[in-house]
Amino acid sequence: MKPFRLARAWACVLVLAATACALPSASPRLEAPHEVHVTLRGPAPVALVLSGGSARGLAHIGVLKVLEENGLEPDLVVGSSAGAMIGALYASGLSASQIEQSLAGLDLSDLAKPVWPRMGAMPGALGFMSSEKLRRYMLATLPQPLIEDFPRPFAAVATDLDAGDTARFNAGSAALAVEASTAIPVIVAPVEFGGHRYIDGQVTAPVPVQAARDLGAARVIAVDVIYPPDESSVTSPLKVLFQAFLSGIYRLREMQLKDADLVITPRIPATSGQLGLGDRETLVAAGEAAAREALPRLRTMMHARTPAAGPSR
Repeated sequence: MKPFRLARAWACVLVLAATACALPSASPRLEAPHEVHVTLRGPAPVALVLSGGSARGLAHIGVLKVLEENGLEPDLVVGSSAGAMIGALYASGLSASQIEQSLAGLDLSDLAKPVWPRMGAMPGALGFMSSEKLRRYMLATLPQPLIEDFPRPFAAVATDLDAGDTARFNAGSAALAVEASTAIPVIVAPVEFGGHRYIDGQVTAPVPVQAARDLGAARVIAVDVIYPPDESSVTSPLKVLFQAFLSGIYRLREMQLKDADLVITPRIPATSGQLGLGDRETLVAAGEAAAREALPRLRTMMHARTPAAGPSR
């Protein structure tokens, strides 16, 4: 073989080897999330609804800590976006402290990775980031992969990109359900399964109170950590688009909170940031403080309740 051809052949081998090393390892086959009919136990089931809010969702952990300290446990947990992530970890059987520990040290790069976006006729993703790392984190952290096997009844909400409807997932892969619920439009590529494409639950249900009612809750405790648009710094075209997204969900949040029996709103400093995972201690502490302030009403709503024994199907 001539030297030029030999060099070209070795170059091809090296390119193929490098490409193979860059490919992500194959994910296990996961059961597509879906909704099933569930009858919650008890005469007046209480749902804990956890809103979206990106990094501000860490405040949910503080609320869960106070509930645990006082022996209060909901009959159903429903979450949207960041609330779906924290809610799934809690409903799967992890304590608030275990959730906090599992998230310690993580940043955005541990939960998402850049991908090539689709441009015109060129192939690519419908976003700038892939949430595959988030799915892997959830698979590695959850004690059991299927929502229906959780010790606490749980549902995540996402938005069906093509239909524009709110989708509720209380069965199937919890990791996929959370991945779909947290897929921020444009920034994160939609998550596809069961012939549908899903994006962030906040688009249609930032505080999924109605979803909790539809799933059988008689009373709803909503934790609201939605990011206020007036705290944003709009300095680029992409941030203009994101600000428009925030403004819409913030107004939708106001309507959805009206249907909750109790609303807990942690006082979160404006410096927390929307897309960062910094200030963890501050965020968790804000959730704790808000829950302690609401503790008398929480006890009234959930007084002398035995822990949820799981749904009857």
